[in-house]
Amino acid sequence: MTRFKQIVIYFLVAAVSALLLFGISRVESSMDKQVKENHLRFEGDVNSAPPLVAITTMALGSFRGLLADVLWIRANNLKDEGNYVETVQLANWITDLQPTFSGMTVYLAWDMSYNISVTCARKEDRWIWVQEGIKLIRDKALAYNPEDPKLYAELAYTFMHKMGHIMDDANQYYKTQWGLAINRIIGERPDWSYYLNRPIGSDAFNKRWGEKNVVWTLDPSIKDFQQLLNTYIGLNGLPESFRNKLSAGELEELDWTLRANWLNKETRMIPEIIVEINNTYGEFDWRTMEVQCIYWATMALKKTPGHKDLQCERLITQSLAMSVLNGRFVYLSDDMVFVRGNTEQARALNERAKAEFERVIQIPNLNLAPAALRTYNAAYEENDSHSFLSARQNFYKDVIVLLYCYGQ
Repeated sequence: MTRFKQIVIYFLVAAVSALLLFGISRVESSMDKQVKENHLRFEGDVNSAPPLVAITTMALGSFRGLLADVLWIRANNLKDEGNYVETVQLANWITDLQPTFSGMTVYLAWDMSYNISVTCARKEDRWIWVQEGIKLIRDKALAYNPEDPKLYAELAYTFMHKMGHIMDDANQYYKTQWGLAINRIIGERPDWSYYLNRPIGSDAFNKRWGEKNVVWTLDPSIKDFQQLLNTYIGLNGLPESFRNKLSAGELEELDWTLRANWLNKETRMIPEIIVEINNTYGEFDWRTMEVQCIYWATMALKKTPGHKDLQCERLITQSLAMSVLNGRFVYLSDDMVFVRGNTEQARALNERAKAEFERVIQIPNLNLAPAALRTYNAAYEENDSHSFLSARQNFYKDVIVLLYCYGQ
């Protein structure tokens, strides 16, 4: 081959390569634009992943899917055998291996909350499985996929249908346990203004408090934020050693900061969104299932392109209607004693009775009626769906009688 032919070939190869690179760059730009416009994400993109998950994702590459399939098969085999001990751990591993596969996580969570829970005879055991399903989505999957509306919508549906409705005969137990847990944090009628603009998480907390060395020198046994928060939760307040070493203003700020972090740890709710929902519809009792559904359905709409989704709007209207009919706790107590005596047997019977007793009574929240009617009307006008029309008519029948009975 002559020198001239070599130069021509090199030139042609370089020209074709340049042309291909130009075409690839154009296609990539177009794809990036579509990803941005449609709020899509790449399978490999994992935000806020812990180091172990990030390393595993990079090391295994595409083989993550094969390993997830193996774990999935094992989980199904164990479920068929009636052995659920490993289910939670397997579900967490599968989610870590395929963190952006939301459909899989939704199924695993649904399986625990619905299928596995009803195989348990004791209500306490059922409650554990329902909680595990909620935690898989709320605490893990949403940390990986904070922009995925499907996860928020599934969480909203679980609160409304599994825990809020009466399809599960343990629903009163679920309502009681959830109500008691939230009541311990926020009380009956919280003033949400105290929860706003608080630093959430260790980094934000340390930025405001740690740099001043105000907190870590007050009690030698408390060395970091997580330990301080756990101490606060255990005491349901600040340690006594803090009260004589901080000013009244510092005590109040620290107290509400830790309470806001406690709320976020237990529910993952953001106080600013809570206030927004209260301003939109009215004052809710945030210990109920219905308002939890409204919160997560609202988050789903915020993450949905165009902020429109028929399923989420149905969840909100249905939960608003139920909030009007029975959206306030009037009786919620965990201090009942059924057997007198201080023997070991009496204490065991009392603990069992307290665990089994359905100790929650709900009454209407009539203040939400105007917002519910307004929301039904808006949903029907915007969607022109007969399902909203029928639901609105049924709600009218119920709320007219209810308002009349309450003298309104």
